[in-house]
Amino acid sequence: MEVYKYSDEKFKSIYISYNITCEVKDTEIYSNYAVLGSLLAKGSKKYPSQREIEKLNANLYGSSFHANVEKNGDLYNIEFDFEFINK
Repeated sequence: MEVYKYSDEKFKSIYISYNITCEVKDTEIYSNYAVLGSLLAKGSKKYPSQREIEKLNANLYGSSFHANVEKNGDLYNIEFDFEFINK
C-alpha cells in the first residue's frame, strides 16, 4: 500500500482519494467488483441508505463522498473520493 500526502495551507478543503486496484483475469470477478463498489457507496451498517449518507454530508457543511468503478485493460480500480472543509 502506498500513501501520498500533499499539504498546502492555501486550500480551504481536504480531498482524499482511496483506490483499490487489482488485476482482473476473469469477467465474472469483474462484475463482482463492480457490484461491490456500488454497494459500498450506497450504505453501511451505521448509515443504511444513501439518504442517510447525504444527511451526514449536509451536517458536515457540504462534504461529499463518491465511488467510481473502472476497468483499464487488465486492471480494475475502485476509487472512493472524500472532500470536506479544512479546519
